[in-house]
Amino acid sequence: MLEDDPNPVALTEHHAASNARVLSGGRILFTASSLISPNNAFLLSGLDDPATPLELKQITHFGENELVNKNLDPGEEFWFTGAEKVQVHGFALKPKGWKEGKKKKYPAVFLIHGGPQGAWEDSWSTRWNPNGKFSVRNAV
Repeated sequence: MLEDDPNPVALTEHHAASNARVLSGGRILFTASSLISPNNAFLLSGLDDPATPLELKQITHFGENELVNKNLDPGEEFWFTGAEKVQVHGFALKPKGWKEGKKKKYPAVFLIHGGPQGAWEDSWSTRWNPNGKFSVRNAV
């Protein structure tokens, strides 16, 4: 948030951001992960000067080399109408070996990802990852 502007500023518009820490000099340090990448540290700067464009810099690259050839699917977001006409969010992940335009039948699995205790997001998990039994530990 800029000093004279009460409107919030998004840390990122992709994946899942967490652990935000305000630093001096109009900077915020936070972590972000996705369905294909574990938590990494990012630095957002330029929040103290409206004339300066915001700059987002990735600081760490955990698991990057180990995950490059794992063919993890980043997923595609979609929405559908659920009970009582409520709009429900979902992710579609294509199975291993998926080829666009190939005439082959693939099984579909519909996994519910919602509360009341939490929700699955475009975030990494070593306990559960919809890309299959996978963690950085067994990637190396």
